[in-house]
Amino acid sequence: MREIEWTSSKEPPAHIVVSERLSEEYAPWQQAKGGGWARGGFGADAFTLQENGMLQCPAGKSLWLSEVRQENAFSQRAVYVALQEDCLCCPLREQCLARKAKGNRARRVSAVRRLLPAPSCVEPRLES
Repeated sequence: MREIEWTSSKEPPAHIVVSERLSEEYAPWQQAKGGGWARGGFGADAFTLQENGMLQCPAGKSLWLSEVRQENAFSQRAVYVALQEDCLCCPLREQCLARKAKGNRARRVSAVRRLLPAPSCVEPRLES
């Protein structure tokens, strides 16, 4: 025969509560990988962000913010575009544009930012 020893009830374990956000929060913009660095030319990191929100190319010209689009549920992409006239006469053109560039399009640079996870906290479970 088996004897069972009963103990007093324990506190219920804490659980994680995800706080609801009113607006989505994203990490800072990061220049997209790929492009120039793979072929020895100027990658996105060669373009510096200016205080006015535009990018400055290695030749000193400005790239304008063309669009910000939602790529998927977790990331956004900003696309910056140079003026075609600036690229046509640029002395750094060969290093900046793709080797097979036809010249009918100016340089484009993109940046990506990702959605931050929702903050969570551990709270004691409330008895109903």
